[in-house]
Amino acid sequence: MRQLTSQELEQFHARLKSLHIRYTEVYEETFDHYCTTLENTPALDSPVIIAKLNDTFAWSVVKRMEKNSRRARNQQANKMQLESLKIWKLKSSSLLILLAILTMSLSISYWLGTFAFISCVGLITLLGFMHALVKYRSELNFSLNPTKERPTNSFSHVLIARFYPFIGPMTYI
Repeated sequence: MRQLTSQELEQFHARLKSLHIRYTEVYEETFDHYCTTLENTPALDSPVIIAKLNDTFAWSVVKRMEKNSRRARNQQANKMQLESLKIWKLKSSSLLILLAILTMSLSISYWLGTFAFISCVGLITLLGFMHALVKYRSELNFSLNPTKERPTNSFSHVLIARFYPFIGPMTYI
């Protein structure tokens, strides 16, 4: 097992940046595959192996990996949403908060009208989103700068796309 040079590592990073990989999981998995493959080959065979790896990890293969990653994270988010609807599994304090919110919502709707009810639902949705950001902070990362094309976590992309549907699969966040 040989030690890779910094030039080889930079070459891998440049290759992966040229593929415009969106998700950190795919980026790290591909980079790790490049490194492990080259560590197990002699230095003389490096150019041939790198050419084979570049052919193996073509643009279409990387995009398929991203699609599979997004699909898996979408299923994870679906499961989390279904779990959140099971109110019988809530702690007593969370159940009391939910009942208080429902009571306030119905009261606002009855006394102040439909517009106030819709505003209240929007506020509750925003608070739920903020709660998800705080609770799953370690899994979420995104950039508000659209010109910064750095890989993001696929789970954060899936969650944010659920709240902002105009973020399509081809945009960077």
